[in-house]
Amino acid sequence: STLWIDEAEQVYISQWFSTGAFEVQPPLFSWIHYAAFKLTGTNIFFIEVFKILIITLTYRGIYKIISLASGNHGPTVVLCMLSLPFILQLWDETFTRSNTIIVTFASVWAFYMVLKITETPNWKNYLLLGLFLGAGFLSKYTIVLGMASLFICGLTIPKTRAVILSPLFLVTIFTFLLVIAPHAWWLVENILQSKSALD
Repeated sequence: STLWIDEAEQVYISQWFSTGAFEVQPPLFSWIHYAAFKLTGTNIFFIEVFKILIITLTYRGIYKIISLASGNHGPTVVLCMLSLPFILQLWDETFTRSNTIIVTFASVWAFYMVLKITETPNWKNYLLLGLFLGAGFLSKYTIVLGMASLFICGLTIPKTRAVILSPLFLVTIFTFLLVIAPHAWWLVENILQSKSALD
């Protein structure tokens, strides 16, 4: 069968492991498929199942955010379902925008963890926040804008300000830096090489 552009790209670039990227996007999606293809062989079915799983978990995250914010599980299902027509209109994203799917998943769950930490401020939740932010950065660089917005807005709200100013927030920072370290090193190296070449 004919491969979509996104599928064909992954079949090609996932033959090698690189801390960088063969494209303009960060490498998390390629890393996942490199590992999967090593275990199962080149399997297009895995790509589609993986995307659908990520979308499903994103909906789960939206459900948990609304549930936690509202404290009422009744309207939660209704509110989640209201967003379905919009998502279905963007079905093309499933096949051509894999990095967007992952960064959306990571952003939703990072936001949930911020809310969760206001209720249960333990090291595990701070670690998970760092993990989701790291996964988002390794999926799409533009998540930095969302992270900056979340940080700035969070400082204006007493509950979330307490989350950010807590010493445990260092766990989030450390986890985030650890997750992005291999790619960040590659990124800095290549930026410096490009700067040297231009000079």
